[in-house]
Amino acid sequence: EQENACKQEFGACVWDGARPRVYFDQSPWHGELVCAASIVVEVDASMCGLTTLSPALLRFANVSSMDLRGNDLIRFGTVLLELDGRADVLRLDDVLPNVHTVDWSSAGLRSLHVKELLSRAPNLEILRIENNSLISLEELASCACAESLRVVNASNNPIADLNDEF
Repeated sequence: EQENACKQEFGACVWDGARPRVYFDQSPWHGELVCAASIVVEVDASMCGLTTLSPALLRFANVSSMDLRGNDLIRFGTVLLELDGRADVLRLDDVLPNVHTVDWSSAGLRSLHVKELLSRAPNLEILRIENNSLISLEELASCACAESLRVVNASNNPIADLNDEF
């Protein structure tokens, strides 16, 4: 029963790829088991059919390896940023052609993560990076996605002068 609850919370394919899978008794009186996501150190979520990344993935607090290759991601959100910062080895496909939108608004960004993440999205059309701590957009010019970008919302960032950027 708890196995099914964990599969519902994280997705069946993601939970099946989690190692180790441990269940803890949350309460000695009720005998209610919970998914011990903080024990998980490796997640193989490759070929799981993911199109977006669920915030539930962040419950794997001690993950050191997460394989997300072979999925059809269409959007980068803040979950990917947090995972990229925590996992020693975050494996993504080299090219994610279906990612058209990145929403990193209010994500505390100081960098655009062009080399690590944005360069994997050559067909990116919409980049939402408002309300961050970005001081420059210069690295965006070197991104493989620069040609396809239609909308960049960078409002409420301490960027000195956009005329100097492009």
